[in-house]
Amino acid sequence: MSYDTSSRSYLTRAKLNFDSGNNESLFYAALELRCGVEARLKEYVVKASDVSLCKIPWKIKNLEKILAKSSNIHDKRFVFFFIHPTTRERHDVIYNPVSSKLRKIAKTLGDYLHCVDQNRVLKPLFFSEFRELDKQGIEELTLATSGTLIAPPITNSGEMKFKFEKDRIPSLFRDPEIKNYTFQYQVTKTPKPGDQFIICKPI
Repeated sequence: MSYDTSSRSYLTRAKLNFDSGNNESLFYAALELRCGVEARLKEYVVKASDVSLCKIPWKIKNLEKILAKSSNIHDKRFVFFFIHPTTRERHDVIYNPVSSKLRKIAKTLGDYLHCVDQNRVLKPLFFSEFRELDKQGIEELTLATSGTLIAPPITNSGEMKFKFEKDRIPSLFRDPEIKNYTFQYQVTKTPKPGDQFIICKPI
């Protein structure tokens, strides 16, 4: 039986361990979650930079640095609403980053993946806090893996360019007639401090 190392497979296994309800399973969920975050960052790095797969580092902070060099908006969430000019069907194009919150959670989970002192485990809030951390991590990684784009939609030079994930290309972009369509957009929601969302709608 093969072991899938994609970010979504790590997420699936993290959910299974978390849903078991056992305290000991929280450690296994934490391991899958942390690996899932690293895997998602690597998936973005592969598409956003010229670093070869064999040279991609595993540390989250190093992956962050590579993404920051390749794009100054890698940590922003983009949502585009495309309306097919003929059918009027709506197609969403979404880029979901690995949020700063998720990166912080992944780093904190690392503290649980070593031998834990017995006195720490005996503290009344240890497992409830651990469970909440796993829960938030699962929610954030679910969001980070739910988009359709594998790279930010705007390059550092200002060019709009969509790189879709495999098997997540909206049908509109598989339409051979798309090259004949013109789309114009206005930004309807721009980021404020601490806000990652940029939403664009057709005009």
